[in-house]
Amino acid sequence: EVAALGGGDTVATIGIEQGVAIWSVSSGKRLRTLVAKSHWLIDLFSGIEPFPQGDLLATYNVEAVVVWNVTSGAVLQRFANTSDWTYGVVVSPGGDLLAKWGSSSVTVWDVWSGAKLQTL
Repeated sequence: EVAALGGGDTVATIGIEQGVAIWSVSSGKRLRTLVAKSHWLIDLFSGIEPFPQGDLLATYNVEAVVVWNVTSGAVLQRFANTSDWTYGVVVSPGGDLLAKWGSSSVTVWDVWSGAKLQTL
């Protein structure tokens, strides 16, 4: 999977290797790799979703949804999957809400506070 970030000179990719690679399109060089150390499974990402502002990225797998600062590589939020598989995530146009849809529900979080707002 690949996602364009920010102004378009940076892309994020996931593949068979662990982590999310952040690339410079103009130079073709890998800028960094996003890897969470909490558990081996968290590094095996299922998907990625960029934020509209371009400096944040959400990754997801069976274990959690993680929000990253692409520039620093820091984890800003980690939302644990407690009830079902995650099939995808979407970020609101303002970048303040994140929704995850799974096998039996949709969960909406406030990105900044980490509060779960609703399970549908």
